Amino acid sequence: MTTTDDFSVVRVRTRILAVRAVLVAAVITVAFVPGAFADDGPAAVVASGAKRFERHCALCHGKDAKGFGLYLSTLKTKPSNLTLLAKKNDGCFPFAELYRIIEGRDMSSSHGTREMPIWGEEFKAMVPGESETLVQGRILEILMFLDSIQER
Repeated sequence: MTTTDDFSVVRVRTRILAVRAVLVAAVITVAFVPGAFADDGPAAVVASGAKRFERHCALCHGKDAKGFGLYLSTLKTKPSNLTLLAKKNDGCFPFAELYRIIEGRDMSSSHGTREMPIWGEEFKAMVPGESETLVQGRILEILMFLDSIQER
């Protein structure tokens, strides 16, 4: 018989593994991609992520990430309010889950329809021959920005 405590332990372990995976990807990006992140540190990464978000995500999710972008009326499903992700997840930003959604690995119905572009493929197509590490870095920048605007 499983208990609520069993599910809590599994959830904590899953989050720990997700955080480790993201940290490994970030370390690989910083270590092997010259100039992947500016010398200014995390603030520069968040600023870069904000620009990337505005360029690739704001048309649907809105500049403020609350789901009211210019394309809202053309979509079948209203885009998520991305500032409430941590609040809806017990105060924990769902970093790994969002990474999989943005990259395109998570095609589950929990995201609704797949009207959202698969940005992993889109980022690869922007510069033919671009390394997987650079694509991961772009997604991580967006995630760092989104984490920074969470209402907790």
